[in-house]
Amino acid sequence: MRAVTQVCTFVLAAVLAKQSVAAPPAAPATPSAPATPSALATPSAPQKGKSLDLLLNDPRLMPRDSPMALADWGAIRRAASTRFRPTREQITDETKPKMLMRQLTSPSPPVQDAPGRKLSTDPHVEQQDAVDAVQRGYERPATTRTVELAVHTSATGQVLAIDVILPSGSAQLDGEAMQALRDAFAAYPPQEERRPMLSRWRVRAGYAVTLPKALAPMTDRAANARTPSRGIPLLVPFWQTFDANGSPGSSQTNHAFAGKIETQVELLSQLPE
Repeated sequence: MRAVTQVCTFVLAAVLAKQSVAAPPAAPATPSAPATPSALATPSAPQKGKSLDLLLNDPRLMPRDSPMALADWGAIRRAASTRFRPTREQITDETKPKMLMRQLTSPSPPVQDAPGRKLSTDPHVEQQDAVDAVQRGYERPATTRTVELAVHTSATGQVLAIDVILPSGSAQLDGEAMQALRDAFAAYPPQEERRPMLSRWRVRAGYAVTLPKALAPMTDRAANARTPSRGIPLLVPFWQTFDANGSPGSSQTNHAFAGKIETQVELLSQLPE
C-alpha cells in the first residue's frame, strides 16, 4: 500500500512539472471597463519639485467660488457683540426728558410670548408676561444708529482693511464698531478659509430710558381658567433681576429712568475675494 502511494505521488509531481514548463497561450486581451467618474477625478501625482499637502490644507485644493464656510463666523459675531460698547454721546445728543417723551408718544406694538410657553406654578405668569410685553413696547429705543462695514481679510485670517459702506452719521460710533470687529477678528481669525475673504457686517446701537417696573395685579384666576383683566398694575422704582445662565448666577439691581443701550451685530455675507 505504501508503494502504491509513493508511485501516485511521483506521477502527480511529474504532471505538474510538465504543465509549469509548457504554459498554455495567454488568453486574448479583453477590453477594459470604462473608467468611473471617481477614477477620472483622482488627481495625478504631483510633478517633481511641487509639493502637495495631503491633509487638504493646500489653498489650491479649495475652489475660489466655494460657498462653504469653514471658519466659525458665529464666534466672530458673538465676540464683536461682546466688545461693542457704545456710549450715549455716540448715539444721541438729546436729553433724557426729550427721549422719554418720544418713547411714550410713539410706542412699538407689544410682542407677547405664546401662552403656556413658560412652565410655572404661579397662576399670574401669563398676566405678568402681558404687562411686560406692553412695557417693552414703551422702552424701545427712540433713536438708533446703524453702520454697515466691509472687512477684508487675508488667507491667514488677518484683517487687511475695514471700509465703511453705510455710515451711521456718527464718526465716533463708526470707529467703535470698526474697533469691535477688529478685536473680534484678532481673537477668532478665519484662517480655516485659507483664502482672502470679504465679509459685510451691520452694526446697530440704540438708546432708551427705562420706565418703572409694572407688576401685574395679583387677582385670583377665574373658574373658567381665563386670566382676569381687572386691576391696575403696580409701579415700582427699584427691582432686581436674576440671570440663571451665569456661573453660578448673577443678580442686577435696576431703577427707573436710567439709560439703556441696545446693540446688535449682524453678519450679512462672507465671500471669497
